[in-house]
Parts: sequence; C-alpha cells; structure tokens
Amino acid sequence: MGIRQIVSSIITLLVFTTVFAQDLWKDVREANLEGNVPKTLEHLLSMDESKLSPSELTLKDFILGFTYFKNRQFDSALQWFGHHIRKQGTLRGYAHFYQGEIFMERSEWMEAKQQYQLAIKHQVPRNYNYKARYQMGVASVQLKHWNSAGKDFRYVERKWRGDLEHPKVVFELMKVEFAKRKIEKPAIGLVECTIDIRPLMLFRIGPTT
Repeated sequence: MGIRQIVSSIITLLVFTTVFAQDLWKDVREANLEGNVPKTLEHLLSMDESKLSPSELTLKDFILGFTYFKNRQFDSALQWFGHHIRKQGTLRGYAHFYQGEIFMERSEWMEAKQQYQLAIKHQVPRNYNYKARYQMGVASVQLKHWNSAGKDFRYVERKWRGDLEHPKVVFELMKVEFAKRKIEKPAIGLVECTIDIRPLMLFRIGPTT
C-alpha cells in the first residue's frame, strides 16, 4: 500500500470511528478523496485542535506535511513533517523519507542522505527502504563518494532483480565503477548514450577481482 492510500485510510478510520461523534475529519476526508489539495489544506488548518487527541494532532501534522509535499510547497512540508517527527509520531519513518525527497529536489545531498538513513532506521516498508537506499546512492554519486554509492547500489541491485527498476540501478553501478577507475568524463558520456544494458540484467555488476 502506498503512502497516499495509507493517508486516505487513516482519515477514513478517523471519520468512521464512533469516538469522534462530531466528525472533525469528515471535510478533510472528502476533500482528500476529491484530490482537492487547496480545500484539504483549508479544512486541516481550520480544525479545532482543542478537540483533537494527542495522536490525532500528530497525524494532522503528517497529513499537512504530505499534502504540502504533493503540492510541491516544500518549505511548509518540511515544517509539518518536522512537527510530526518531534512529537514522535507513528509515521515519522515516512516523514523522514519525504524530507529526503525534498532535499534531493534541492540538490542538498548530505541532508537527503541523513533523512533516508533515519527513514531506514525507523523501519519503513521494504519498497521505501529500497528507494531510500537507491536515492542514497544517487546522492553519494553527486558527492563523489564512490564507495558509498557502490555499496547502496549493490544492495538495491540484489533487491530489485526481476523488477522493472533493475536496469536503472545496474546502469548506476556501471557509472560508479567507471568513475572509480577514473575513466574520463567524455567517455562516460559516450557510454550513457550508446550502451544497451538489457544483457547486463542477467549479471551482478561489481568490482572485478
């Protein structure tokens, strides 16, 4: 189940739980199901927090962060994800992951790696774990941390075998190995343009012995 479905399920649960007789989440749920981001934000921000339990308040923080993230309002997303994390919210692993995605968008490579590492530490589901490790590899390439990049890409290469994403990580591994062997940049560009990686899907790419 993807995070969007998880968020929708959480809101649905809150609406239909009898404890919440005033249906404080009903408008949020309906706007979310309609895909109406401005209305979702409006209802979230206008909720009477005095009527929310501590667990609901942390969930509200996360849902605000994720809604802002979907709307590419990254400063606000970081703010609300941060609130959720500081309150020890149950979805803080996801919050760290999406903070990592924001830092990747901003080319803030070290910050992105730190957030992905925290997401993994909080035991996000394996599809998020694998994506986090892949993104850590991409960030390490940008930092020219070739050994770290290779380690993360090799981990993901094993996990993604048989997946449609597998050729992508194989190709990243090739580039890392070329860089480690100090192949000139023009040569790397030529490989990127001309190589057919489909036969390489059958093999593990790693350091030669």
